[in-house]
Amino acid sequence: MCIRDRDIRGDRVRLGINAPHSVSVHRKEIYEAIRHENIEASRADVVDLSELGDMLSKAGTAGEIGGEQIEKEGEIKRREQEKEDADENTQA
Repeated sequence: MCIRDRDIRGDRVRLGINAPHSVSVHRKEIYEAIRHENIEASRADVVDLSELGDMLSKAGTAGEIGGEQIEKEGEIKRREQEKEDADENTQA
């Protein structure tokens, strides 16, 4: 990364920053705003999640992606893994 002074006019300095595209470069106030929004977005409220469950129930999809279905899928995957393990043991 390279930082250069591109222009000086009175009490203002204009900077040029050369950085790889994979590096985000922001002014401090922009960085702080992004950071604040990310923190707020990461806070999932239990009420929000329960409302989502209610909405899915009303839409008729809760059985397909709800807890019972997840448990059934987990049981199916566990049985498939046990069968694969047993097959490997008989081949060895």
